[in-house]
Amino acid sequence: MFVFIHATLLPFVFIEEIGCVTIPLTIIISFVFLCLDMVGERTEDPFENRLEDVPLTALSLTIETNLKEQWGADNFPTSKDT
Repeated sequence: MFVFIHATLLPFVFIEEIGCVTIPLTIIISFVFLCLDMVGERTEDPFENRLEDVPLTALSLTIETNLKEQWGADNFPTSKDT
């Protein structure tokens, strides 16, 4: 919410000092802050099994397979995604 309020009030800060350049400058600054906010929200919980999250299941299966190979076991885990 703070980012949207900041983006809304930002043009009023620059209007007297830089005039017509206020609009593009405000758009660029607001875009950067909104993108940072979106990235922060997406990386807030990296274990929700979204596309860009940490592949915890694949890492666990790889570790388990590697350990069983070292021990000489024959029953390897299978991936549920394939």
